[in-house]
Amino acid sequence: MAQAPTFLEPLNPFPGCAGSNTSIAVSYGGGKATSTLWEVSTDGSASWDPISQDATYTISTSEPGYYRFNNSGAWLNIQGLTANMSHYKYRVTLSNANGSSGPSLPATLIVATSGPNPAVFDNPITSVCKGQTILYSFTENYSDDSIYWYTNIGFATWNTNSSPVNFPDVGNTTVSAIVGNGCGTVSASVNVTVNPLLSTLAATAGGGSSCTTTPVFIADNYGIPVTSPTTYTDASCQPMIVITPSGANPISGNIQSCVTVDATVQTYNGIPYVPRHYSLEPSTNASTSTATVTLYFTQADFDAYNSARGSSPALPANPTDAVGIANLHLTQFHGTGTTPDTYVGGNGDIDPDDSKIVWNASASRWEVTFDITGFSGFFVSGNPIVPLPLTLASFTGEATTTGNQLRWTTAMEKNTASFTIQKQTTNAFEDISRLPAAGNSHQLLQYSYTDAEKGDARYRLKMTDADGRFTHSRVIALAGNPTGLSIRILPNPSSTPQSLTIGSSSTTAAILTVTDMGGRRLREKHLSLQKGDNSIDPSILTGLPQGIYLVGIATGQQQQTVKFIKE
Repeated sequence: MAQAPTFLEPLNPFPGCAGSNTSIAVSYGGGKATSTLWEVSTDGSASWDPISQDATYTISTSEPGYYRFNNSGAWLNIQGLTANMSHYKYRVTLSNANGSSGPSLPATLIVATSGPNPAVFDNPITSVCKGQTILYSFTENYSDDSIYWYTNIGFATWNTNSSPVNFPDVGNTTVSAIVGNGCGTVSASVNVTVNPLLSTLAATAGGGSSCTTTPVFIADNYGIPVTSPTTYTDASCQPMIVITPSGANPISGNIQSCVTVDATVQTYNGIPYVPRHYSLEPSTNASTSTATVTLYFTQADFDAYNSARGSSPALPANPTDAVGIANLHLTQFHGTGTTPDTYVGGNGDIDPDDSKIVWNASASRWEVTFDITGFSGFFVSGNPIVPLPLTLASFTGEATTTGNQLRWTTAMEKNTASFTIQKQTTNAFEDISRLPAAGNSHQLLQYSYTDAEKGDARYRLKMTDADGRFTHSRVIALAGNPTGLSIRILPNPSSTPQSLTIGSSSTTAAILTVTDMGGRRLREKHLSLQKGDNSIDPSILTGLPQGIYLVGIATGQQQQTVKFIKE
């Protein structure tokens, strides 16, 4: 029983009221305990004393009803609470024939002598725009009370004086907070009208920047960070952008979003760019935060560029202009600024996936979606307005029995630094390897990389020069499975996967394994596969700590491996 028990109910800290009783329960994954050791600290964890059953404490491993935990938990009831017991800490060690769990993390008891303070909103905002996120908060100090935030659209967080609330649907909703302690609860609510987005976009030509600051939405029904989109609008609900936290370092907190529409088409390095451009600046981690961003444009924005583009490639003239869509590039300038020449944090080119450049017919606007690392200014053109000194002649891939083999060729390199191989996950592209570049060359150079994790996948290159400038290649997709085996885990990433499907090209015996990134085999299951899809009990993936695992299937001649991310 190597895993320490986890406190489940109530929350930590857990409340009680002077003169009454309270209880705390834990769950653990080592089978039914044969003995428990509860301990109490009255000096802030400096020392611990064992607890014996007496008039104050009752110990059990099989409390009936809600706390039973399938005979794999423990429960402590504390009776006759007094004010001086507030901030006592409790922990437990559980044992059976397989050994001892080790002590749990301590949970703190809070003993109240009266009910909580009234709940009063600092900012009772009652009118918002669809997709907007509002940060609601309280002035009172609730450090020893519990707070439960919720709305009638299902959002909830715990134990915080402020909470972002996202409003995904038009209509009326209610934002409420219940403040409680062991002696009772009080609540407060705000009725909110969620207004539809207008069809016109924020900002007008030559009218200066339109800016707004709002937090991204960062919690779900249980207060766990998630990736939900936040729509940024001006005060009249004219939309600007959508930001969705994603990738390795999902953005959080407040973001200032500004959109500017120049009166005429401007140029940089002699290259024209679209009059509508954006500046996105987070309050924290501006250079390292990751997200998926959607920028909005009108057809008039692209028409203005096309009329002044000169020899630069054209942008889409209509929703069916595939060539114009393929030409679209964004130049990203890091740091803060208003025009390309005022940014000082480096720059790079983004070539969005053509499938993510979409005409929204109902809203009469273009929506351009892409993944980013670091926030900054964004300018659209038919060419990168700061060209990278590198010519990528080709980028191809092939699925083989040893992995997905990627190959690329450069025709010219000047002060190039590296190639980063990026692979698409559920929400974003993530770095999987980095290779050094030649630095300087005027001849054809060939590079290759093999991703040992086989199966369907999408890849791109991030090509960086010595000055930190970078550009992305086009995305290539590798389909097919030379091994005749496939593994599908849904959802992935997930805390509790709902399905595990093994595809096989023949009837065969196989072994399913789960391995951590250190190569240790954690789980193994012998299977008899039928030709086609085989539904496997996904419980082999439950009970794993958070992390990244390799799930493999092997027969006598073939094998397949996929990555599973346990949230």
